[in-house]
Amino acid sequence: MDDLHLKLEAALKKRNALATEISKLQGQLESAKKAKATVEDECRKKGIEPEKIDAAIETLTTRIATAVTELEAGIQATNKALEPFRTGDIL
Repeated sequence: MDDLHLKLEAALKKRNALATEISKLQGQLESAKKAKATVEDECRKKGIEPEKIDAAIETLTTRIATAVTELEAGIQATNKALEPFRTGDIL
């Protein structure tokens, strides 16, 4: 009977631990759902549907790459235009 009592206590302890873990996980799930809703609302306020976020990121990445390329070209052109002044060959 003593062995059965120990098994029962262990099972109840495990059940209580699992119930606590489930409660904690449910809280984390609710928090994650609220965070997701907040992010989705922020996306919509910026005119981006959350379902289309990948396309928006790709568009922005392309625009940034183009802007960087244009900036580099402008820097190279400026550097080339300044070269005569560096070498003294302005005339």
